[in-house]
Amino acid sequence: MPLAEIRTQLKTVVAAVVDIGQVHDYERWAAEWSKVLETFKATIGGAERIQAWTITREGTAGSDHDVGQEWRSHLMVLRGYRGLDDTQGSEKQFQDLIETVCAALRAQRPANLAATVSRLGPAQVRIVEHRILGDVLCHYCEIAVQAEEVQA
Repeated sequence: MPLAEIRTQLKTVVAAVVDIGQVHDYERWAAEWSKVLETFKATIGGAERIQAWTITREGTAGSDHDVGQEWRSHLMVLRGYRGLDDTQGSEKQFQDLIETVCAALRAQRPANLAATVSRLGPAQVRIVEHRILGDVLCHYCEIAVQAEEVQA
């Protein structure tokens, strides 16, 4: 199942980034915000804070590739969260972390991300803003990357 392999490999790449926090290979939510916040907490540098990443597929385009083959292009989205702490300059730290994640993804190119992936597109940082997670003000970002595969 190529999508599962792509998701697993993206998690492996992101989780290898130093001080990344929690990494989940799917969107994490719960009815109780306390459960959500617990899922997004990480201890980094001895301090506990919200810092987590999720990985999901936003969509898949398909087209004919060759006789009996289909080209599938998965738009994978990595969402990053970090508790905002203005006195510590968390904006700069989060921006640097985004660039580190993009560099880790770039290191996978042009090599295959998974055995079935023909091409991994460049990472696109498409949103960087503030959001409320539960009752915590957080930095938030979305990094989109195309993972293309040929299926027989």
